[in-house]
Amino acid sequence: IMLFSQNKSVILTDIKWYCAKSEAEKLYFKADEFTSFTLNSNPDYQNQIINQVKRINTQKSDNISVSSSKEKNKKDLMFLSNKLFSISNEFYDLTETQKNEIISETAKIYNKPKICENKPYVNYDFEKDNTKILLISRPNGGTFDVKIYYYAADLFEYMLFN
Repeated sequence: IMLFSQNKSVILTDIKWYCAKSEAEKLYFKADEFTSFTLNSNPDYQNQIINQVKRINTQKSDNISVSSSKEKNKKDLMFLSNKLFSISNEFYDLTETQKNEIISETAKIYNKPKICENKPYVNYDFEKDNTKILLISRPNGGTFDVKIYYYAADLFEYMLFN
């Protein structure tokens, strides 16, 4: 389920973690809106959650695939053995008001965040039910870039036992 604010930012809720790749792609994309690839076929692909997964178990990276939207403000779905484990949204060239609205709307749904400032980045960690979120804000000239990483709260436990 997606909530749209006036500035067209998207906050995801009720994510079905570990659902099949085909099901997730139907939920989050139209048929021609995305491309798919494996980490092996695109070794330069960077993502905070995937980087953590690879640190825990490099062998798991052979089973990771990504479905990525073709839009400027892109959405990526990450799959481990064809099961959804993480979603990322990237927003570019936001005003400070738009950035603050994304943070505020996320907090309304996912509770008050833990905030870690590591200039120029500000990290916001949210958690509710079975979802954790890492939201990273970075100034970019006179605008802001925001990356939101949603992931299953039990992801690292799941990786150890599956």
